[in-house]
This record gives sequence, C-alpha cells and structure tokens, in this order.
Amino acid sequence: MRRARLANQLRSCRIVLEKVRKEEPHSQARDRKLCLFCEKSENEVCGGDETIPDLCSNPACMDRVVKFFDEEPIKDQICEICITSPSAKRVYSYEHVKIIREISEAVTGTRKQINELEKRTFQPKCQNVIECTKNWKEFIQELKDAGFSSSDPIKTYILVLAQKRSWSSTRQTCLSCRKDWINTVEVIRRILVKTSLISKFLRLKFTYDENNREIVYDYFLKPVTKPQHSQINALESTRDFRLVEEYNFGPYTVSIMLDPDYGENVYSIRTLTDKDNALLGILEEVVKGLRGEPQVTPSSTRFLALDELLQVREQEASRILRQRYPELPRDTSSSLAELICYESIGIGSVSAFLTDEDVEEFFIDQPGVPIYLDHRKWGRCRTNVTPPFSELKKIETRLRAESGARLDRLNPSIKTEISTRKFTVRASIDISPLAADGFHLDVRRVGRNRLSLTALVENGTISSEVAAYLYFCILRKINIIVVGEPGSGKTTMINALDLLTPPSWRKITIEDALESIPQREFGKHQVRLKVEPFEERKRFRSKSREIISLLHRTPDLIYLGEIQTAAHSKAMFHALSAGLTGLQTCHAYSPEQALVRWVIHHGVPPICLLQAGIIMHMKKLGPATRCNQKRKLVRLCEIKEGTNKSKLINFAPESVELVDVFRWDPLSDTIKQGTDLFETPALQSIKEYEAITRKLFEDEIHKYASLFSALAERKETDIRSTTKLFNNLSGDYIGADRKAGNRHLETPVQVDGVPNSSL
Repeated sequence: MRRARLANQLRSCRIVLEKVRKEEPHSQARDRKLCLFCEKSENEVCGGDETIPDLCSNPACMDRVVKFFDEEPIKDQICEICITSPSAKRVYSYEHVKIIREISEAVTGTRKQINELEKRTFQPKCQNVIECTKNWKEFIQELKDAGFSSSDPIKTYILVLAQKRSWSSTRQTCLSCRKDWINTVEVIRRILVKTSLISKFLRLKFTYDENNREIVYDYFLKPVTKPQHSQINALESTRDFRLVEEYNFGPYTVSIMLDPDYGENVYSIRTLTDKDNALLGILEEVVKGLRGEPQVTPSSTRFLALDELLQVREQEASRILRQRYPELPRDTSSSLAELICYESIGIGSVSAFLTDEDVEEFFIDQPGVPIYLDHRKWGRCRTNVTPPFSELKKIETRLRAESGARLDRLNPSIKTEISTRKFTVRASIDISPLAADGFHLDVRRVGRNRLSLTALVENGTISSEVAAYLYFCILRKINIIVVGEPGSGKTTMINALDLLTPPSWRKITIEDALESIPQREFGKHQVRLKVEPFEERKRFRSKSREIISLLHRTPDLIYLGEIQTAAHSKAMFHALSAGLTGLQTCHAYSPEQALVRWVIHHGVPPICLLQAGIIMHMKKLGPATRCNQKRKLVRLCEIKEGTNKSKLINFAPESVELVDVFRWDPLSDTIKQGTDLFETPALQSIKEYEAITRKLFEDEIHKYASLFSALAERKETDIRSTTKLFNNLSGDYIGADRKAGNRHLETPVQVDGVPNSSL
C-alpha cells in the first residue's frame, strides 16, 4: 500500500525496486536498486521547469527520492539509484545512496521538530504574544516552503542559519521568546549539519548563495550519465552539428563533429550498449558480479597491477558471457567483455581515450566537467563524457597504487607511467590543496607505433639532408639537445635518433618518466634507470645525482630524457664537460630562450654551453585554434665561440653565439641549409681528431641522404627493418679502417627491400 501511494504521488514517474547481485559479498543487506522511470520528455519534465530528471538540478526528483527513503522500511537494502528518462540514464552509486539516506534521516528529525513547534503555545510571560506568534508562524511556513530539507537541504540549512543570525540581532520580539527560538533553531541546524552533504558544503568554505549551492550538488551528487542513442541524434540535429569523420575501434564508435557555436570540435563516443538496452542490462549485471571480487591472484594476496587486472577481468567476463549468454555473436561478446572489464575496474569513462590511437592527450580539469582532448587529426576537441566523482576517486587510487608514491596533503601531486598490452600512458594527477577545485588529471598517451627517423623524413618533419647530417654526427658522438614547446615532438625525435646508434654501444638512460624505447629486441645494449620525479618532496634517487654517477658506469651514449630543473642542467653540462655525450630534451620557446634558461635561470656559465653540441628546435605549426597542426623541425643550431675571444676561461654572455645550420622556410615549406656543413662547429670538433676531407664528408652525407630519401619514397619506415639496416651500416662504419680513407662507405650494405644503389 505504501509503495502504491508513493507511485501515485510521483504522477509522471514510476518507482521500482529491483533485486541485483550483491556488489559487496560481505554485505548481505544491500541488494536492491531503486529505479525511477520518468515518462516525460526533457521539455516537459516533472517539477514544472526546464531542469532534467536529476538529483542535482531537479528538486522534484530529490524530494521524491528522499520521501521514498523516509517511508520505505527496506531503505537500508538499497545499493544504487537509477533515474531513467527518454533521453538518458543516470546512475547513482552507493556513496550517493548514503548521502540520500542521511538526508532522509535529517528530514525525519527536522519534521519532528517542526511538528512540535507548530503545537507550541506561548506562555503568559511573553511580552508580545501576538507579534511573537505571527513571527513564529512565518518562520514555520518558510521552513515548509524549503521542503523540510527534503528537496533542497542546503537551502534549508542556509535559511535556518540566516534566521538564527537575524533573531540574534533583532529586537522585534521579546527577549525570552528570542532565546527560546534561537535554541530551537539550533537543534534543527545540528540535525542538518550531521549530514555529510552539509558538512562537505561547509568544508568547501563557499559563500552561502544560490550559485554555490548548485556547485556543491553537482560536485557530490554527480551521477554517471549514459545518453541514449536517440539523444545523440537529436543533439546533432538541434545544434546543427556537421559530421566530418566517423571511425570504429574496439567496442567504440567515435564521431567527430564540427560545432558552429564553439571554436572546438566535438568528439562523441558511442558503444554497442548505447544502441541496445538488452546489452546494457547484460553489462550491468556482469559488472556487479565482477566488482565484488578481490583484486588479488588466487595464489597470493598481492595487489594486481593494472595490466594483470585487465587480463584477469576480461578473461572472467568472457567466461561469464559464454556460460550465460551463448547466443551472443563472438565479436559482440568480445567487445562486450572489453567494456565490462573497464567498467568493473572503474575506468569506464576514460577507457575510450586510453585505447584510441588518434587521441594524444586528454584532460580533466575538475570534477563535474566534461573531458576534453587533443586529437592527432582534429586538434583540441570537447567530448560528451563527464566522469562521476566516484570514478575519479577510483582513478586516483589506481594511480597512487601504480606509482607507489604518496598522494596526500603533503605531496598533492604525482606523475607516473602505466604500460599495458592495450595502451601506454603518462599520467599526472593533482589533488587538494594544490588543485583548487579538488582534482586535476592530465593523461598523455605514448604511441605504441614508434616513429623511425625515416618515418619523420617521409611525413615531412625533417628533410633527408638533415637526417643525413644528424646520422653523421651521431656516429661521431656529438651531443644532441632537442628543444621546443610541450607536445612539439621532442621525445619522438630523440627516440628516432636513439634507434640509429650502433648496436655495440653501451647506452644508459636516466628518466623520471620512462619515455625511451626498450631496445634489447633490436640487439642493442641498454640500461634504463628510473629516478623519482622532481614533484616528489623527498627524492632518494634524484636525476642530477644519477647523471653525475654515470661517469663510473662507462657509457658510450647517455639518454637523459627531459632536463627540467637547474640541478638537471648543471649535472648535464657537468657530464658533457667530462666527455659524455647523449640525447636530451628541454622545454623552450626557441634555442635562444633555451640558452637564457640555462644561463640565467639555471646558473650555467656561458662557456659551458660550447659542450651542448647540436640544438634542434621542434615546433607545432599552424594556428592553435585549428586542427591538423603539424610538427616540424624549424631550426638546427650549433654553438660556437663568440666575438669576444680570449685564451682565458671566459664567462661573459657574448663569449658564445648560435649558428643556424638548417632553418625551415615557411614560404616554400622546406628546410634550407644555413651555412657550410663542413665548417660547422660540430665538424670543427670532429676534424680535430679525424682525418676527413671535404670530398669524403660530402660523399658520406650524400650517400646517407640518398638512403633516407629512398626509404621514405618506398615508405619503408618500419622500426624493425630500418633499425636492422642502420645496425649493419653502423657496424660496417665502426669495423672499417679509418686510416684507409673511409673506403668502407664504398661497400654497399645488403638489406632486404632496400636497393644497393641507395648506398
């Protein structure tokens, strides 16, 4: 009877209690799901306004759910709330259910106090019975209008607080009634403040106004929103989106649409469950079962890394689907198992961005806002995905566990890399108090398809002449530093150069985030060392300390990754002055600004810059608001002694100057030679110890350039084949007798698929 009465009160909504599989095996009571089915469209929703069926923005929905909890005797068994409308399905987790249950208990206590106050009779000692009675009834009516903290508990709390302050200062009522009223209102305030919603609202220290109320509801009661397929089509038609590309990968369908109202494109994701409600029900059922399983192996109690956990969950999901739903087609079952795997772990909202090869980086600025990303082809795009707060907490926990670093108030930021069979990413997370809005996440995908230097020639990033000059210098162990803005392709460039090194060299990498390519499969000798990032407050393995320790590890080449701090820069130049050479990256707007950063900000003496070797400047070309930005090498510079020459050690800034060896011309879109290659500072240092003539140099450069051109024209850019080719070429170079005038270059290298004439 009670449930029927509530259903009649809801009018346009139907309330159904469904029994679900237990999410937590140790909790035998919480096995019910509260489902609200809203039969009205978005334009005529209950509540008489333009708000959507949602606990955050629609007071009618909040009031009905709270009343249900207040009158339903089995409210403690509810583990989830689901509000379904013609446009979308909004799912509230058990954390949200606990907040609603607390509000329901506060409603009961508040209503009890209000009922007692309505029956109150004023004593004869009251000096102004008529005025006091009038004021009291007005306050009671205001509380009733506020919904007894049911539809809007924060508004009720603000009203009670305002009345307490007003009565503390007013003199319209008698002193005895005023004290009695303040004490009574304080009882109501204490009932409300015991709820986690109000306490969290107070901890955020917002000003008590209407706008900030909405922020708190959106922050703590944000559901997982799953749009129906019809809603996406309606959105495209009403907003006049123009579909420019659509592609599939795994269980996802991505639509790239041009939005005429905004400067960003729209990256819209759909899965097979968005088109078939039956598959959505299967997904939810299997996910509920998997989430209750412990994340440990059967033979041990260790915490599973993400890669292992993904394999275990996907295998288990596939087994369950085969047993319970054998009628599903194999490809549908495989795609559904992948979706179930991500949802059960708690990364379902971001799984598409992790596995899409065209997504370079995605960002979550704060809870409750949609994700946006950088697309390889379409640039900056908005998405239709807003992760719930509960899922953000799971991502935070996962990153903390994967990194092994502390993430708390004393160390509110961590940076880590996660490598699985499906994706490799570098993630940076910030929490309060560093993140003013409570949470920030930046995830950058590390492309699994690494680019060789030949591939960079083929796609126009560099020219074959530049590639030939770089390869010539790499064989002579000339240091190379790549500078540029974030995302300009610095790491891609040094990784491509790193693959060209001879296989006999002993290479040591020192990185805080692993960006180098493991090269043991290519037959190279490589030691990879990982140090704590500079964000860590306590660093026991600092990058600068390990760089200096390299002097006792006898490397032929060092790979230092990103040079970030003054300690890194000083340690790098210390190693270079000691005779080590390698590959590094550094953030800088231009080569000149890199010198300014090293000399002024990092305190490196200008005379030490002569050891820098080659400085390559990478840049994103094209307006930042447009898509299809290209990454190019725009300058290749070297440092030589300035006009202020002296036999003594000179620390003056004018003691060094830059020489442009190659420079990109925007009018012709070509990289042009800026100086005589045989007279560059790098060649001057090479000629001091190698008897090389101009003719031998030009012949070698020409043959290397012809090789790169031939490979690029034939699109033979695969890392394995090109690395094998240059391993043979460098081995022939090292094994030759240089005193014979470098005649080894006249002997062609036999490699399948590459014409001998190119060498």
